Amino acid sequence: MREFHYKVPWLHRGGHPGFHRSSRVGAGYDFLRMASFLALPDPRRIDLRASSRDPFGQLQVRLYRQHSAIDVYQLTDVSASMDFGRKAGVAADFTAALGYSVSRTGDRFRFVGFDDRLRDDLAPHAALARSTIQELSRRLRDLDSWGSGAGGLRAAAAVVGPRRSLVFLVSDFHFDLSLLEETLSILGQHTVVPVVIWDSTEFGELPRSGLVRMSDSESGAERRLWFTPALRRRIRATYRRRRERLREIADRSSTMPLFLIDRFNADDVTAYFYRAS
Repeated sequence: MREFHYKVPWLHRGGHPGFHRSSRVGAGYDFLRMASFLALPDPRRIDLRASSRDPFGQLQVRLYRQHSAIDVYQLTDVSASMDFGRKAGVAADFTAALGYSVSRTGDRFRFVGFDDRLRDDLAPHAALARSTIQELSRRLRDLDSWGSGAGGLRAAAAVVGPRRSLVFLVSDFHFDLSLLEETLSILGQHTVVPVVIWDSTEFGELPRSGLVRMSDSESGAERRLWFTPALRRRIRATYRRRRERLREIADRSSTMPLFLIDRFNADDVTAYFYRAS
């Protein structure tokens, strides 16, 4: 199973021990400060050197930050456009790897599916066991009931609890991006990673010329288009503008999109989180 590593930029307040740096004092390796033995009477933490330098002759103990577990949410678009080309397979691979990585890290994984409504049929909103995550990945890969629209994203965002969490928003974002702006505002206290899944045949492997029947993957409506070099250029330009728009919206929320084009690569996700380290 492919695993990737992630981190959050804030100190967690949760009391359950885990991997992430916490604001709590407890068992850990990150030194915080010295304190009087009277304030924290733990003989295991006595620092004799610091105690010998104390002007009042008090015993000093070392305080450490506890490492804690966090909640990790995956909000996943299962509208019809996500059933195009390789996108469903990439979403399934990402889900399997995220669930495995979360369980290996000791965090809690919660999956929420949506199209124009919440898709409670895909998974409960409770923390998922590793075996359940693998089954969920298989269901996503072979899903036969893709919805229409992405209006359920608001309800999916509301499922995320008040405790600060890491949220992966998985979609091709082929919807009005004002909905993304609204969602990032709702989830403002959390760390949100927009995971953009595209298939290059949508904008790269286009017909060179001739009459082509095209269908809207969300509504199913069909139309005939006469492909010309100019139309190919316009379609590609539309995707470039979409990419830049996604970056602009994410940047205003102090995040950036993670693009998965045609495939999932665990190392790319790790690099996303550690690029500035």
